[in-house]
Amino acid sequence: MATPANRLTSANRYRVEIDGMPQISATQATLPDVKANLHQHQAGNQRAAEYGPSTYEVSEFSFRHATGKANVDRALLEWFRAFNVDGVVDKRNARVVVFDHAGRVPLRTYELRNCCPASFKPEEHAGNSTNTAEFNFSLQPEDFDIV
Repeated sequence: MATPANRLTSANRYRVEIDGMPQISATQATLPDVKANLHQHQAGNQRAAEYGPSTYEVSEFSFRHATGKANVDRALLEWFRAFNVDGVVDKRNARVVVFDHAGRVPLRTYELRNCCPASFKPEEHAGNSTNTAEFNFSLQPEDFDIV
């Protein structure tokens, strides 16, 4: 039975919306972590260091087995090349919606701010595969929120 175009399945567990691009669906995602680079201070003869706030880093959001409409793979590759090769600094906001295993109920939404295109790779195809995935990619946000 064919799945209607407006209904997601478990093969489309992650929906990615990047500013200025068509919607992307992916079956796998590596969600980020946030790591603090704490300021360390050890005063005088104090045995233990004191820690205070400093800076933090957000890791990449990575997506595998992605697909989309309207040549979104070409648009992602062009953005990647413009940013990383031509030096056109075009940071974009994005939204990642995580669906349940059936692909119908949204469970969590991530708002990504000031993303840079970190990687792009066309999906490998096998002659006997029924997989419709087209590409893998990752985004490096400056920060994110869970909404």
